[in-house]
Amino acid sequence: MVCLAGRHALSGRAASLLCAEGRVAEMDVLVVCDAGVERHDVVELPRLLDRQDAVVWVDIPACDEVAVEMLSAVFGFHRIAVHDCVERNHVSKVHIYPDHVFTVLHAPQPGQRGHVHYVELDQFIGRNYLVTVHGPLNPAVDPQVAFLDTGAVRRRIEEKNLHISSPVELSHWIVSALIRRESDLVANLARESGELEQRVMLGEDLEDPEEFLEELFRAWYRLLAVRTIATPAARPTDGWRGKSASCPIPLCRCSPISPISSRQSRRWPMGSGSSCTVSSSSTRPAPRPT
Repeated sequence: MVCLAGRHALSGRAASLLCAEGRVAEMDVLVVCDAGVERHDVVELPRLLDRQDAVVWVDIPACDEVAVEMLSAVFGFHRIAVHDCVERNHVSKVHIYPDHVFTVLHAPQPGQRGHVHYVELDQFIGRNYLVTVHGPLNPAVDPQVAFLDTGAVRRRIEEKNLHISSPVELSHWIVSALIRRESDLVANLARESGELEQRVMLGEDLEDPEEFLEELFRAWYRLLAVRTIATPAARPTDGWRGKSASCPIPLCRCSPISPISSRQSRRWPMGSGSSCTVSSSSTRPAPRPT
């Protein structure tokens, strides 16, 4: 592990990769300070990380060769954590290192025929920086979906509607945006499930019972998929809180990870005055992340 104080220069290979024509634009380097948001080139990172009066935010659309070199050479992140940014992770996690915290979270994105895609967001939260890494994404998912949460927070900061004083606070607002989308999806699914339930309770004449069952299954499947995302995400949160006393990051006790609780994820509203309990011992397999 390379400590922050030792990161003052880029290696020759790192500099050549980061300066390659057309490659630097693939990641955004922002400095969030009292004056607003400043944009910088990637090659300025070693100097920017010495600043103590601002939060350095590096937003990486995809962890390609350039990003891997930057995460390793400039920040000195553990090779396993960097590898986790390259490969898809199907389970949320939190790892606490001596000078930063690494997290993996997922947001649900509805697809066709009831399918739910997992949209991954990885974060490195340090004393004066936040690195967000998006993806990898399923080719069927619109690439812009990955930036909905970080983009919303960035716009609020640029419009001066949100003041950021620490990397943990910045991470908190990004995760809050992710949770809001997840909650909206659950609300929409609950409304859809309630409408299906009413059709049964009112004894409507179903023209196509098979199609109705398909609709019912798709709604159930989406609810189960969101539960599959939310429940594992709650466990790393408890782990973070349990180790907060030994975590070196300021404000670490205010964990930015506050996903839908596991209690909520086990019991989903299905309609007015009713609910659907999804048991972990269900005979149907849980949706596979894609």
